[in-house]
Amino acid sequence: MRIIGLQQGSFVNRQNSNSNTQAFILNEDDSTQTHTLRSKEAELQFAYGLYPLEWIEVDQSEIPEDTYPSFRKKVRGFQNHYKIPSKYAGVQSGDVIVTFAGIFWQQLVSLITKRCETL
Repeated sequence: MRIIGLQQGSFVNRQNSNSNTQAFILNEDDSTQTHTLRSKEAELQFAYGLYPLEWIEVDQSEIPEDTYPSFRKKVRGFQNHYKIPSKYAGVQSGDVIVTFAGIFWQQLVSLITKRCETL
């Protein structure tokens, strides 16, 4: 069982600077990971276990069909080369979620709750 702590980010706060959401993961072996989720899209990816951690370079013909279009990044200087995720982070079956949620964060907490019900 992993424990995931989420700290709310506002993305644009009153001082017009970004305050990103932080995800803290405590693994069963007591190792930890911290991920900075810099956008609403990153929050959604994390909620579905699809937050990209590592990328690999592949030829266009090697891209799996189920790779999301937004995860296909063209490599500059190469006509048919792309970067795609090779490792993901996010919510998995059996995770315990702890939130430090503010009033504007109800949408993400609701999404993660619904996602956990389907795992």
